[in-house]
Amino acid sequence: MAGATGIRAGRAFVELFADDRALVRGLRSAQQKLAAFGAAVRGLGTQMLALGAGVVAPLALAAKSFADTGSQLNDLAARTGVSVEALGELGYAAQQSGASLEDVEKAVRTMQRTITTAINGSDQAAQALDRVGLSAEALAGLKPEQQFAAIAATLARIENPTERAAAAMGVLGKSGTTLLPMVADLAALRAEARRLGVVMSGGQATLADDLGDAFDRVKASLQGAANAVGTALAPVLLDLAGKVTGFLVGFREWIAQNQGLVVTILTMGAAVAGIGVGLIALGMAVSGVSAGIGALASAASVAGTVISALGAVIGALFSPIGAMIAGVAALGAVIVTQTTTGQQALGLLSGGFQTLQADAVDAWGGSGARRGTDPDDRWEITYKFAASPNQNGMAVGSISGIQKRGWDYLWVQYGDDIDATAKVLIKKPIAVYVEQVYPFASFAGLGIGS
Repeated sequence: MAGATGIRAGRAFVELFADDRALVRGLRSAQQKLAAFGAAVRGLGTQMLALGAGVVAPLALAAKSFADTGSQLNDLAARTGVSVEALGELGYAAQQSGASLEDVEKAVRTMQRTITTAINGSDQAAQALDRVGLSAEALAGLKPEQQFAAIAATLARIENPTERAAAAMGVLGKSGTTLLPMVADLAALRAEARRLGVVMSGGQATLADDLGDAFDRVKASLQGAANAVGTALAPVLLDLAGKVTGFLVGFREWIAQNQGLVVTILTMGAAVAGIGVGLIALGMAVSGVSAGIGALASAASVAGTVISALGAVIGALFSPIGAMIAGVAALGAVIVTQTTTGQQALGLLSGGFQTLQADAVDAWGGSGARRGTDPDDRWEITYKFAASPNQNGMAVGSISGIQKRGWDYLWVQYGDDIDATAKVLIKKPIAVYVEQVYPFASFAGLGIGS
């Protein structure tokens, strides 16, 4: 008999067990909370990453644009002598008038060449300047941007469009006519550029040029790193490329020498695919037959008065079942040439169909109706059979004298041979096999023959 101590010990065990379950529940709850916290942290990190990218990306693009613009203006100022500030104003004015900074550069270069050749005694250049009411001597003492502004002001005062275009081409070249819309309102457009803050100072242009050079150095460094990697991997890749090339050349020669085998492999692949389709169709047919037999069995148990008609239906079903058994045997014979496992599996499947047929014959093969109501009256039983004629004297290739009985299955074994005319590998029948599908039996057992 248990004492108080034993009872308390038992209660302690129960309490300990309960505490253990509570601990497990607590740990699982903590796990879920930690998982939820981790997911929340990941979500927050993703949002912060997106926010940071949204802030950094436009700033990086702005820095790149700043570097590109400053580098362009700095280089253009070095080529033309026009200040960075003036180039920024003229570039803005040109863009607002359908021209570009490149058109301004071409016009300034032509202007400087015209002034220089006029000073050196060119009558044509002097006449071009005189057409706009200016002289080379008066312009020579001005800065390039002042020279351009003076010529633009005189062009704007020419009222005749034809004369204005001719004068612009004479001093500024072909780009002069492109810049005529800008010339008409140049002072206002330059003032607007300064007011909008799009004009870059010389110091800003220098800084932007330095930034652009830094970007270029980073790009060059990356290219240098890529060169180093390429130098290290080149010997290995060259060796690999040589091996791959050699393999492909050998493979091509092998294909040229074994065209028939390549065709055979393709045919075998197609045959395997066809077998797969056949198995799928066979499985569907088996399922349909099974469902049909089940429905007939249910009908037989309910409607005992139509046994004769039911026997006729079952007899009709025997023929497709036998055809399917023959199909299974034929399919098994094909797969046997490829794999032993396939032979075993199809053998079992064929055996299953034969068992199904035997069961159906035992259940309904003797169904019929009594001719009268007296116990001594005879029974009338109806049998149905599927027939396949014997075939004698068959020939496959060079193999002749083949005998095949009714439902026997005939299959052919092929071997490799050379077509002497086409010089290709072909398949030639080397053996023919005739195998029995159904066992033989006498009609005497049915009472209808001997």
